Amino acid sequence: MGSRYFYLIMRLAMKIWLTRRFRLDVQLPEGGLPKPPYLVVANHVNYWDPFIVGVALPHRISFVASDSNFRNTILRSLLRLIGAISKTKARTDMESVRTMRNLVRSNAVVGIFPEGQRTWDGVTRDLMPGSEKLVRLLKVPVVATVLRGAYFSTPRWSEFLRRGRLVVENRLLFSAEEAKTLPLDEISTRMKDALFHDENEWQAATGIRYYSRRSAEYVEQAFFCCPKCGVFGEIRSNGHTISCGACDAQVRVGSDGRLTGTRSLSSGTFPVPTFRSWNLYQLAAVRNRVSDALSHPSNPVLAWVPRANLFRGNGSKPLLHIGCGRVLLTKRELVVELENAPYVFSVPRITSYHIQFSQDLEFYFQKTLFVIRPQSKRASTYWLEQTLRVLQETNRSDIL
Repeated sequence: MGSRYFYLIMRLAMKIWLTRRFRLDVQLPEGGLPKPPYLVVANHVNYWDPFIVGVALPHRISFVASDSNFRNTILRSLLRLIGAISKTKARTDMESVRTMRNLVRSNAVVGIFPEGQRTWDGVTRDLMPGSEKLVRLLKVPVVATVLRGAYFSTPRWSEFLRRGRLVVENRLLFSAEEAKTLPLDEISTRMKDALFHDENEWQAATGIRYYSRRSAEYVEQAFFCCPKCGVFGEIRSNGHTISCGACDAQVRVGSDGRLTGTRSLSSGTFPVPTFRSWNLYQLAAVRNRVSDALSHPSNPVLAWVPRANLFRGNGSKPLLHIGCGRVLLTKRELVVELENAPYVFSVPRITSYHIQFSQDLEFYFQKTLFVIRPQSKRASTYWLEQTLRVLQETNRSDIL
């Protein structure tokens, strides 16, 4: 009973703040929402997503949250009071599935973000495998919630909110009968289509502007390869401006989210107009870099973090600090150069890796959780993660 009152009080306070801060525009289905129980699936854009969806819909929602959020004692208590469900990211977690099933059996509403992680460039990521099976398992109506304007309001790599508008669009995606009977591939396709959102296309169509005094600050967390010269690890941000330390290219982030050159460059203009096109460029560059490395007998460094803390843990339990040092990723190993002795992780044996928050690279190695946390807010573990992903997509015999 106490948690119910706490939830209502917190929801009211959050609704007032979020509505004023983000200028929320909530759109409900024409035929209204189904009665509980039902499942909410939403695209994942910024830190405030669970709170935004929670105040946009009238029913109390128990959201699935990463177990890393439960490691802090105070945050864990708050999450339990509002009914959050702990889940290990990037791994099958049958306990959380059982919890969701019990909740819908008691006429509750459950919320999930099928992408598993927030977008880095404003476009919906691929959905996690198994999301369609969860829909079939729960056998309840499904409401699709799409957040539009959330990326430009607070990009994943930024600590600063922008003034603009955030639209929360809700629609009934599946009836209970459809959830029970539709083929799994059709459920997957319809859910993917319903949650897809391209922030740049939407902004261009609506003309909504987003204003900030530091629209480029900390962009190097997400963007690590210069599209002008192709050099890795030389991106710098300051206020509204992004620059490359290798070729001296400079670009400004506008209130429309587009990238515009601010001065005469060495040749031509900045080659990518949006963060989406920049991300596609650098991910292709990572693939080329890995391909070149695999075709030669040498073992070059493919990605790095100048200095980071290394932690060991287990699920939602508090992390144990091991030490700090430089992080290097080669085609064979992820190495953390600690003062006493390096920690060496064989690339093929790293599993369940993902980035939590904006910079924590979490992964399992020999059934133990490890977390790499950069000491600088300007370092990119996204670079490490994406390089690791490409390496593991290749033939592992090429790596060993």
